[in-house]
Amino acid sequence: MKISSFILLIFFSFSLSQNNELKISDITVVGNVNMKKNDIINFSGLSSDSYVNAIEIQNAINRLWLLNKFRNIQVDLEETSYGITNLIITVEEFPKLNKIIFKGQYFNFELFKFKKSKSELTKISKLEPGISLTDQKINQAINLLNENFIERNFHDIEISYKLVDLDGDKLEKNILFNINSGKKSRIHDIKIFVDNKELNNLNIEDLIKSRLNRNVDINKNNILKNLADIDIWKWYTPWKGKYNTNKLDQMISSLTQYYNYNGYLDFDIESYKFIKSKNIFNKSKKVLVININPGNKYYIDKINFTGNYIFTDSLLKSRYTISPGDVFDGIKFDISNMSINNLYRDKGYLFSQINPSVIPKNDSLLNINININEKSIVHVNRVIIKGNENTKDNVIRRDIDVVPGEIFSQSAIMESYRKLFMLNFFEAVTPDIVPIEGKNEVDVIFEVIEKGSGQLNFSAGYSGLLGFTGGGGFSFPNFVGTGQSLSFNYQRGISNQQQSNIPINSSNTSANQQFSMSYVEPRLFNTHNLVGFSANYQERGQSNSQPFDSKITGVGIRFGRRFEWPDKYFKGSWNLNSSKREYYSSNRDDLISYYSSSIDNYIENNNGNYVFPTSGLKVTQSISRDNRNHPEFPTQGSQFNWNFTISGTFLGGSEDYLKNEVGFKWYNQIIDKLVLHQQFKGGLLNPIESSGRSIVPYSARFRMGGALPYGEMLRGYGDNMIGPIGASYPKGGNIMLKYSLELRYLVSETPNMYILCFAEAGNIWDELNMVDPFNLRRSVGVGARVMMPMLGILGYDIAYGFDSSVEEFLTGNNGAHGWEYHFIFGMPIN
Repeated sequence: MKISSFILLIFFSFSLSQNNELKISDITVVGNVNMKKNDIINFSGLSSDSYVNAIEIQNAINRLWLLNKFRNIQVDLEETSYGITNLIITVEEFPKLNKIIFKGQYFNFELFKFKKSKSELTKISKLEPGISLTDQKINQAINLLNENFIERNFHDIEISYKLVDLDGDKLEKNILFNINSGKKSRIHDIKIFVDNKELNNLNIEDLIKSRLNRNVDINKNNILKNLADIDIWKWYTPWKGKYNTNKLDQMISSLTQYYNYNGYLDFDIESYKFIKSKNIFNKSKKVLVININPGNKYYIDKINFTGNYIFTDSLLKSRYTISPGDVFDGIKFDISNMSINNLYRDKGYLFSQINPSVIPKNDSLLNINININEKSIVHVNRVIIKGNENTKDNVIRRDIDVVPGEIFSQSAIMESYRKLFMLNFFEAVTPDIVPIEGKNEVDVIFEVIEKGSGQLNFSAGYSGLLGFTGGGGFSFPNFVGTGQSLSFNYQRGISNQQQSNIPINSSNTSANQQFSMSYVEPRLFNTHNLVGFSANYQERGQSNSQPFDSKITGVGIRFGRRFEWPDKYFKGSWNLNSSKREYYSSNRDDLISYYSSSIDNYIENNNGNYVFPTSGLKVTQSISRDNRNHPEFPTQGSQFNWNFTISGTFLGGSEDYLKNEVGFKWYNQIIDKLVLHQQFKGGLLNPIESSGRSIVPYSARFRMGGALPYGEMLRGYGDNMIGPIGASYPKGGNIMLKYSLELRYLVSETPNMYILCFAEAGNIWDELNMVDPFNLRRSVGVGARVMMPMLGILGYDIAYGFDSSVEEFLTGNNGAHGWEYHFIFGMPIN
């Protein structure tokens, strides 16, 4: 297409070598149909009565090519008898598209789960009537059509085209695509060859040995395991066998990396292709044939370090997770080098370079050489905070362990990142390091994206224990950006005694209401000291858990502090709570049967209603450790809690008991978004008889079952339906054990949403001699959680209880409890 232009350029160069410039008298355009003569001349940049040289002529031709309107461009010089030179530009324009036509066998097949229309194929091709039909656009259309057919497993697609002239118009054409889709391609088998010898599956005995010894050998089972995303078609699984060419290329590449990382450094895929063969019914089938060159398995002979002056060889080798004599493991190799790099970065050598190399010694041994360029110590120049529109700088800085002027530390940055996330004020925290040119200093930047500063919520729901409830409130976990916590909540509901099969003395409904407020300053005067106070008022009607009405008023103050020992993740708090309770019943025996006959003399008669007043003063010490990496969906870390409460005795009041609770939680990341969560909780309550009216309030006893907003969740059973039984109701107990196992999968990070499956077991007893760790109420189930910014946690669980509960015992049914459905609303994960 450009040959004539090239020849003319040589001609012009020769002609103008005698005279550097040639005067053009006139310019003539030939062959143009759609594009006007003056437009072509203007785009060329040439003009009549002007002087040009060879370079200007070539530039003019290039400008015309860039229009992408011409199939061919030719430039000629014509010298007249009068010595006047004319320039002739001859062009061949691309035709304009009039109409797109599709023909072929593709209409005989269901291409995309429904028959594709011509208009949809036109849209895929990105061709439109009126455009110039360049070769580039035609090839692009064919590629797009090919890709769409191949995505639907029509890998044998064949597409050809031709341009169809219109009567009387040579520069407007139809394009006709002839499509032969063929049949859908499915993989019927995978064959793997080494040196032209086919590998077969291991027999059962060898396969078991390989799995037990965790061998990574060259066998068909291991290779197919890494090609697991390729589903082979079988007559009983006709939906399988589909494949994507790009995905197949990625899997083949990952197979090479898998073996390279497991000692086979010379492993190579020599070729892979599809062939057609016949099945037992003499029908064509597609087989993926892979030819591999495994090479030898390499073992480590020596690990050598050079250039290290700060750390000894022995210390660096201790950071290596592979040793001489081991099979080379690429993953451990990378992790080990990263560990050494972090060791230097923690000591301030931010720009140190770790340059590892793997040198084969012979066909089965290799040496690992690590050359280290330690460079200089780096100091922190500034710590910069960005993105905090509401949260005060000092609230963020007091949880950052990086200090200007100090030596840079990688672990300090990562710990600061974790601590900022655990504040739960931010949706995202992004640390960045900016070197200062010409100095061994860096600026450390923490950029945050804030969550909403407050929550205003209204709620309505139903609980098997509390009946219908509703209410609202507001909370500020980061009050005016100071890190303080302030909340007010009010709940009101109707408790229905007939919602359970448990027989009780009354069938009336009664009102429940609760008001609470709290304030916490977590860092008093920017120290590690915490202070707070709380107040609550509760009225609760007769229900399955207590056969009388109650009224509770309480206030509390709290002091806490972070510890440096045993490590920085420990903290403690001490709570002093004072409460006044009144229990009401129209039946005196309800009060006596729940507590004991010793309270008979302290029950007051108030116009036919019996009232038993109590008061309590208690101190609770809480010691906890928390090194989770995220407050809402942790993927690693653990939690420990120990709460010790002493109530009454020398403190005064009529509620006398000692209570110990211990809890452990562990989080382990299995793969990217899949996390294993384990929880163990245990508790012991010791009543102390200091006077005849001394009691243990029902709220202090351990309760279990359902999805209680207080007490212990044990899904698969009714609310508060696990544990000792009173006259005709569950009364709670003094000893508690519970174990829970959850597998969580993160669906979305914003908002935080995950699905889970779980198994748990637990029970409550009255006396130590009754405790049987093998006599637990068991359940399994599935569920989901979503963290809503204005509502807190929303959850729904479906669980099956394998054992009987209080409800079954009282109704004479000792079988499995069966299915339960639990709504979780606005409360923390238990």
